[in-house]
This record gives sequence, structure tokens and C-alpha cells, in this order.
Amino acid sequence: MLVLSVVVTTFVVLIRNAFQVPIYSATVTVRVEERKTLVGSILDRPIYYGGTASDYLTSEMRVIKSRPVAEAAGLIGGFFTANTPREKVEDITTQILSHIDVQQEEKTNLVRIISRSSNAEIAARMANSIAKAYQEENLKQKNKESLKNREFVEKQLSQMEGKLKVSEDELRKFKEKETASGIGVLLTQRLADLEGQLSQLLAKATELHPDVLRLKDQIASIKQQLKELPESELEYVRLSRDVDVNDKIYRMLRDRVEEARIDEAGKVSDVTIVNPAGQRGALMGANKLRSLLVALAMGVVIGFILILVIENLDTSIGTIEDVENLIKLPVLGVIPSVKREKEDKSAAKTKPALADNYDLVFTIAKDANSPFAESFRILRTNLKIEKNSKRTLLITSTGPREGKSTVMVGLGLVFAQMGLNTLLVDTDLRRPSLSKIFGVEREPGLNELLLGGGRDLEKIVKNFTDFLMGNLGFDKVTQLPGLETLSLLTSGALTSSAAELLSSDAMTQCIRQLQEKFDVVIFDTPPALSLTDASILAKKIEGVIIVYEMGRTSRDALLRTKIQLESVGAKILGIILNHTRPQTEFQTSYYPYYRSYKYKYYYSSEEHKDKKKESESVK
Repeated sequence: MLVLSVVVTTFVVLIRNAFQVPIYSATVTVRVEERKTLVGSILDRPIYYGGTASDYLTSEMRVIKSRPVAEAAGLIGGFFTANTPREKVEDITTQILSHIDVQQEEKTNLVRIISRSSNAEIAARMANSIAKAYQEENLKQKNKESLKNREFVEKQLSQMEGKLKVSEDELRKFKEKETASGIGVLLTQRLADLEGQLSQLLAKATELHPDVLRLKDQIASIKQQLKELPESELEYVRLSRDVDVNDKIYRMLRDRVEEARIDEAGKVSDVTIVNPAGQRGALMGANKLRSLLVALAMGVVIGFILILVIENLDTSIGTIEDVENLIKLPVLGVIPSVKREKEDKSAAKTKPALADNYDLVFTIAKDANSPFAESFRILRTNLKIEKNSKRTLLITSTGPREGKSTVMVGLGLVFAQMGLNTLLVDTDLRRPSLSKIFGVEREPGLNELLLGGGRDLEKIVKNFTDFLMGNLGFDKVTQLPGLETLSLLTSGALTSSAAELLSSDAMTQCIRQLQEKFDVVIFDTPPALSLTDASILAKKIEGVIIVYEMGRTSRDALLRTKIQLESVGAKILGIILNHTRPQTEFQTSYYPYYRSYKYKYYYSSEEHKDKKKESESVK
């Protein structure tokens, strides 16, 4: 998985590098000045060196990549004209934005505008157009503020001009109707001067200072004189004051208008193009070596991730050590996978209908030197069963299709080849398979024996004679050594009350009877987790063997099978690992020198004849 991941990612990058279109890049550097308010000018806080005001530069970078600036750049750069349809303008603007990148130079107020394109001239034109459009947009925004400021002051000036005209008209009308000497105006001006002097003097003298007392007396005298003036004089004073105040405000606003006009005319952009792009963009260096190294690193990372995912999803067990450490039981044997022999199609049509595992089972008898047959002999040795031992064994598995029936038949064959009177009992009363493997009739069998009906055990048990008369044929049976001491008790008729039959007293008596008659009795049961049959029989049998296919069944299911069998008092002898793959077989071989040992001492009959002829010719 790791190698595959690295190869795929590297291949993809190599293909990408081979067909990669050259990309050109153009860069324009602009300087962005801060537009400070009055408070900002007083504080004089910089915006470019990590302060909170640095957000201003970030905002301006977003303005550079805004749609209005990109659209203006498209018009400036000639990517479209004023008469271009709006839909096309939108598409071109979107393309410009997708080819533009904006970056700030560290700890400066300089901003780089980077454009990329497959055309060198377009890349340079695009970058320069964006910079120019941003500069004009910045100036437009500044003039917009100045224009609003001037328009506001002009509006206030117009209003104040009207107020001044009204106050002057009122004063003129008053003079036409009334005669005033103007003494009140003089007294008012004098009073304002004295109050100003008193305020300045109190800032550095006490209330009892002679000058303070003198000014207070003068102020009091003038106020008394104002009170004694006639009403016409006081009205004249009020009208004159209004005219004077309005005139001062009018003159100030008029000066502000002129200043705003001068400021508006002298406005310059806060954006300065420091380093424009050339006529052509520079070719971006496609670092193929770097991309290849990145691909290798990514391949390794992806490979490890896939390995971890697959390993976590795989709940099966892969080695003998894992099995023994998990369930605390010994591994009695390791049965390798065997390829089926190819048969002629025409011969297959005339061949009787037998079980799918026929060839696998009889490989033991046909090829005694094969690793498959040798694995069963090793299993027989580990079980330590000798003649007259009178042993009963139960073969079960965690789930279906783990090869328990195949293992049972193979183990029965090697016991029979050893000269032990061996009986195979098919206690799977729901999906029996032994009758198909040996090509005999399923009925009568165990079901009929348990139900009675006057049937004798000798009449129900199938032996060598039944094999000769069965579907295997005379020639095939006679070529298979060991069948002379092998017997078979088929399941009999299928039944829905299998659990009741297996738990009956008749079954217990049947087991005792079979144990007395045969040296080894092996029972085949359904999977332990699927049905209760194995748990019912397990407590009646001397030893239980669990068949486990590595890589197929989860470790939790295997552990649960062991706990379930032990809970009913079963004596579990160990585990048989079935269908081991080559890499598993290599890791779990009993003897590292097994292969060389086999080829050194095992010869077929033809090879023996050739060796003998060669020896005689030498003599």
C-alpha cells in the first residue's frame, strides 16, 4: 500500500509537469499612506509596525482585490471597452480577480500586486492596470471627501449670508424709525473689555486685590448705566451685536470655502507606484524537482494513512502469536491453502455431484508429500492420539465457510492412515456435507439412529464397502489409502429440532457407544456463534477444536466463541488455523528448514525409478 501510494502520487506529478502550461508573473509595488483624522494626526500613531491601526493596510489590500478596482483595471488595460456588453465585462472582471494576488511586505507600508497569466504581456498589463486603477480609486475617494466638505461649508455659508442680511435689514429699519446715540454700543464694548481684564487678573490675584476691586466697581458702574439707558438704545445694542456676530461667522465660512476649493484642487493620491511592472512578465520557475519531492512525501503520508485506516478496519488476526496471546490457547496446526486441480469440462459433466472441497480433502491421500497433507500429519502429532486411546473430538468454527468440514475429513484421513479405527460423525443436521464429500447416501444416518425405529448402528454407519458402491467409484476409492479403517455416520434426514435431538439422552448414549466401538470419533458441528448445536455437544465430548481462518473472521468473534464454549464446560484443546496465505505460512512454519527438508527426502515414485535407473547405468 505504501509503495502503491508513492508510485501513484509520483506518476500524477510527473504527468502534471509534462503537460504543465508555462505561467508568467508580474509584480507592481505600491506605497500606501494612511489618511489620518485630526485625532490621529495629534497622536501620530504609525500603522505599519504592528499597532492596531495596521488593519488599515489590510483593508486597503482588500480594496485592491475588489470588483470596482478590477473592473476599472479592465477598462484601463484595454481588456474591454465602454461599449462591451455587461455580461462579458462581468466575466472578464472575474477572470482578472482570479489572476491577482496582493501581499504586504513585512513591517512596511509597501504592497505587492502580483498577477499571473500564461501570456507574459497580459500578466504585466494586468498588474500595471490594477495599480493604476487602485491609485485612481484612492484619489476619487479622497476628492469625494473634499467635495462633501466643500459642499457642506458652502451650504452653511449660504444660510449665514441670509441671516446676516436679515440682521442688517432689521438694524437699518430701526435706524430709520428711531434715533439712537450709540452710547449703549460703546458701554457694551467697554463692559466686555473690563470683564476680560477681570478674568485675566483673577487668574493670578485674589478677590481682595485693589485692582480686582477697582475693575469690579467699574463693571458695576457700567451695568448700572446700561440699566438707565432708554429702551431704544438697548434695542440698538442688540441689533448691532447680531449684525456683528453674523458678519464674523459669514467671513469665517467664506474663508473655509476658499480653503476647501484650494485643498480639493491640490489633492493627490495616498497611493504611490514605487516599482511598476515591465512590458513582459517573468516566467515562473516550475521547480519540478521540488514538486517531485513533495509528491514523494505526500505519497508516504497518504500511504501511512491508508495503512492505518485499513489496519484499524481489519479486526482479524494475522499471526500465530496474535491468536495465542488473544485467546490463551495453543495453535495445534496450520493448514495452508491449496489450489484446485483443473478438470476437463467434458469430464466434469459426467462426474457425480460431489462437494466443492472434494479435491482439497483427497489431496491428503493422493499426494502424501504435499505441504497440505503434511500439515494434517503435524496436527495429528500435536493431538497425541495413539491406538486404543478411545478419544472423541468435536470440530467447530466461529462462523461459516472457515473450512471445519474440510479439516475434519483431513484429520480423519490421517488418523485412518495411521491404522486407527476412525469414525466421522456429521452432527450438522441443518446443512450436512460429509455425505457429499464421500459420495454416499445421507439417509439413514444420525437422525434415524437417535429416533430409533429398530435401526442398528452397524447398518447405519458407512464404511469402505459403501465408499466403493458410492458416487466416488471403485477406481477412485481403491487409489485412496486409509479408507479401509475410516467410517462415516451421516446426518440422516434434515430436521428443525436439531438442538433437541443433540441434547437428548439418546445422543449421550450414542456417543458412549461410538467411543467404545472406534478409536477416534470426530464430530462435525455448525458454527458455534450461529447455532447452539456446538455448545450442546461440547460438554459431552472429550476435546473441542476450533477452526479459524486468519484474515476472515474478527478477533472479537473468535474470543466470543471460546468464552461461549467454556461457559458450558467444554474442554478446548486448541485452535487450527485454516487457509493460511503464503506470507502467513512463511511466518508460522513450524520448521524454518521444512521446504529444504521436504525436497531432500521426499520423491515421487517416478522420481525414485529415475534415480534407480541412473544408479544402475553408472554401475
